[in-house]
Amino acid sequence: MTAAQVFGFYRSLISASAAGKTSSQEALAGWCVLHKSTFRLPHQAAHDKLLPLRMLKRLLNCGAGEKAVTTIEGGEKHIAVFDNSATAQAMRVAHLKANTGLLPSIFISRKGLLGQPLSIGQKLSAVIIALRLLFMRGPQAQKALLLHEVFEAAALLRVLRGHGITYLHFYSPFEKDANALALLLRKHGVQVNKLPSPSLLGAHHQELITDTLSLGSPYQADELEAYRATHHFTHIQHFTPERWADYGHLYAAAPAAPPHTIGFYSHAVWLREADGHQDSGFGDHTAEKEAVKALAAYLRTHKESELLIFLHPRERKPEFAERTRAHYDAAFGGISYRFSNSTKPGTAQFDAVDVGIGGISTILFERLFAARKTLFFPAGVSAFPQPQSPIAKICPLNHEQLAAALNHALHTPVAAWLHETGAVRYTAAQWLYDKNPAHA
Repeated sequence: MTAAQVFGFYRSLISASAAGKTSSQEALAGWCVLHKSTFRLPHQAAHDKLLPLRMLKRLLNCGAGEKAVTTIEGGEKHIAVFDNSATAQAMRVAHLKANTGLLPSIFISRKGLLGQPLSIGQKLSAVIIALRLLFMRGPQAQKALLLHEVFEAAALLRVLRGHGITYLHFYSPFEKDANALALLLRKHGVQVNKLPSPSLLGAHHQELITDTLSLGSPYQADELEAYRATHHFTHIQHFTPERWADYGHLYAAAPAAPPHTIGFYSHAVWLREADGHQDSGFGDHTAEKEAVKALAAYLRTHKESELLIFLHPRERKPEFAERTRAHYDAAFGGISYRFSNSTKPGTAQFDAVDVGIGGISTILFERLFAARKTLFFPAGVSAFPQPQSPIAKICPLNHEQLAAALNHALHTPVAAWLHETGAVRYTAAQWLYDKNPAHA
């Protein structure tokens, strides 16, 4: 299938979306292609009048780059794994091996799909498609990116056909063309298993089309009803968080944490905003800033508690060291605190503190999965928690609720706390062995 043919297929999806994105799977996929936000382009790209020409130039000048396909020794011949970059290969393959017992035969990098120069015929096709996009209605950034997406899709189909792949593990389902790709692959006899990251479906996965959906954390099961109109799948599986195989064994014996210790898990919101990075759009920036204020207020009146800050990898970069220290000195003025061990990932230090807290981020779900006391502070987040979700019991929304939640958690043994709050529902023990279709 050529890029021109893929473009025609995607245009049919976009046309179907005129009836409303909930009218059909085709309409939903078309709406996402043209209207869903993307992180592949900077925020200011939406205001770049020359963006379509820049994207065309980039495509025409693509050359030798990242490998599109890497063979995996001992993999099942009909299975492949697909992600945005080859840097994720080892983690993805290990994740699949741990959860399915099978290795894929190849890893496909989206970044590598356009890593080779286009033929003369492909370049002509690119120019024609770019001209058609100029006259298509819709947001400029999404339209311009569509030029690259159709060439990536055509290249992906060639790879799958050339390697005899009939089952694809899809690790970037948040991309705006992910649902269109699922329909395109289904049309060509390839089944898709999408694997969202273990954070909120409500953040980037409200719209999903796939054959199999492999949930990465227990809370995602609580969200399914909310997005029933825009989720389409036939099978569902319970998977572990992506790096669980690396650190899960550390907590099998439920090691005790030092008493009266609180860990704050940063998502570096302050640094992202200072550097002009785009807000994710679902309120996590507000949540983290309010969590810091509420935690500081608690610690000023509970001096017996010790604060350990788990920095985001971005905050740990040497060039940000002074800014990071200054930020937390100001945020926790008059409060004694220290940073966590910088030589170990946060997931390997869950037992360093008795209670962990943050706004809302993946590592908090991972900590809870490891059966460690965890609190979310989702002030300003509209999509979390879902109204009837038991996780609401560990989601204080203001200073008073946080103080009460911290006092309870700090003075209650882990096992009792998990059952009293209902948080045991979100631990590995229940997710993997009590309810897991993939591990039955």
